[in-house]
This record gives sequence, structure tokens and C-alpha cells, in this order.
Amino acid sequence: MKKYLLLLPALIYLAGCSTKFDGVINTPPSDIQIVNAAKFDTVFYNTSDSMIVINAQLKFTTAPDEVFAKLKNTAGKVYFSNIRLSDNGLAADGDAVRGDKIYSGKVLMSQTIPSGDYFFEYFAVTGTGTGKLTVNNFTYNNGLQNQPPVLSDLSAPDSIEVTTDQAFLMFLNASDPNGLQDISRVYFVSTRPDGTSSGNAFLLYDDGNLQDHGDAVAGDGIYSIIVRVNASNQKGLYKFEFRAEDRVRAQSNLITKFILIK
Repeated sequence: MKKYLLLLPALIYLAGCSTKFDGVINTPPSDIQIVNAAKFDTVFYNTSDSMIVINAQLKFTTAPDEVFAKLKNTAGKVYFSNIRLSDNGLAADGDAVRGDKIYSGKVLMSQTIPSGDYFFEYFAVTGTGTGKLTVNNFTYNNGLQNQPPVLSDLSAPDSIEVTTDQAFLMFLNASDPNGLQDISRVYFVSTRPDGTSSGNAFLLYDDGNLQDHGDAVAGDGIYSIIVRVNASNQKGLYKFEFRAEDRVRAQSNLITKFILIK
């Protein structure tokens, strides 16, 4: 994947499960009100039963045409786009009592879904349109043993000739056996030619911010940074040490790059 540089001026067991309202996000259809929604903080994968039940209690005069939910991770990836919620009293659909205005549905949370942070979005459909009712944020643990991130394919210049203010792009690939969303940060620490270092970690980004960070596509596992140097920087060989950490602070392999500033 090409990167373009812009030079800039100067889980299943439910932990803490309860049923309570988690906040209206967008305005629902005018004739539908959300009363309660199933909320849980953490979901743990259960080998004997990987289904969870979600539900939303509504208030209305005329029943909605449809109630459904979506499951997304915090990076915006959609895992389920149309989880149908029913008020039919059928246990197969996760619903207890027909006609009580509590719409329920079952979701299969398998181990193919990476551990990480997710949210359910609830929607209602009426003759006036589709409206978002509420969201429930939670953390999912798929029960797989944690493994550290892996860094590879660093792209960086070998040397930079500095006459005026300069900027250069560095990027690399970061992956994680537990899923990209398990990566909490990718960074480097630099050492000057005289052997001194501030010890500060400079973050690389996978946010699609081409102008500020040089990153072309958000969420593709390629982390980027634009580094700026000027005539006041020491001349000589700089050492850049790159690492990644996951959510439990397990560290990746180390990639070291030397760049000559002249």
C-alpha cells in the first residue's frame, strides 16, 4: 500500500449484567420511546453456550414495523448488521413474554470475534423512518490466550539532508493474533547521535489522517508518523526503536532503524 507524504508548514458470561437505559444517541422515530435496554460491561466467551440475549423495552402507541440491532467494534467494523429483535414470546428468539413491548434477540458471540471493545446499536423502524434508539458499550473476551502484537515492513529513509525545515514519513505494519483492536499503541523512542535520549515515546497512527500523520487508510494495520527536523537538530546517526503494545501491555518484537541526519 502506498503512503503519501504531505509537507506541512511550520464473552458467554455476562459480568455486571443489568437492564438499564444507556442513553439516547440519535432521535428515534417521534412515536417511539426507549425505556430500558439490556446493558452489560463485559462479555466472556462460554464454551458451553456462546449465545447472549439483548433486548430493548419501548414505549409507543403503535408498534414499530421492525426493531433491530447492530454489533460494531470501536473502530467501526460491523460484525452483525441486522440482529432482529422480537416481542413474540418465543424462547428461540430470546423473548420471554409476548406483547410486553420488550423486544429481544439472540447473538452468537463466537471465538472468531476478537477480544476488544464493542457496542450494540438499537434501531426502530416505523412509517416515518428508521431511528437509532440507544447504544450499549461493552468489552468482549473471547477466551483465547493473549499473544503480543507483531511489527513488520518498516518503511523509513536511510538519510535526510537538512538545509531548511524538513519532514519525512515513516510507517510500518502492526498485527496482533488477537485482532487489530487488541493493539493499544505503536510507538518509537529515538536516540541522538551523542547517545542521549529523552525516553519519550512518539506515537504512530492508523487513523486515516493523511495531513497530520501521513496515514492513508484508517484501521488497515499500517501505522504512520510524519517526523519534522530542522537545522538545529544534531547531525549524525539517529537510532529509532519501534514497538507495539496490546491492551494488557504485552510488547511486540523490536524493530530498530538508523537514519543519518546530515
